Amino acid sequence: MLSTFYQRYQFTLQKSRTALSLIPSRKAFPSPHQHLAEIDQACNKRMEIIVSAMAKQENVTEALKATDQMEWVRRMNSIRNRAEEIVLTELVYE
Repeated sequence: MLSTFYQRYQFTLQKSRTALSLIPSRKAFPSPHQHLAEIDQACNKRMEIIVSAMAKQENVTEALKATDQMEWVRRMNSIRNRAEEIVLTELVYE
């Protein structure tokens, strides 16, 4: 299943008048769907890296999850939101 990154990138391409120039040559990517799927995969990998690094840096651990679940959820939601903004800025809206 394709994520929101796929949908946002596709929407960004559709809005852009230079959408065709953003997609590499047809030889490299036979279909726009394949290009979007690769961008989606790169975004998801980058999200995993950023979320785990931020969680480690901010000491959001399984121990916190076991002792205070609501605090853990609050912090993880904050981390995911910030990571998503980073990924969207780096890979989708560039």
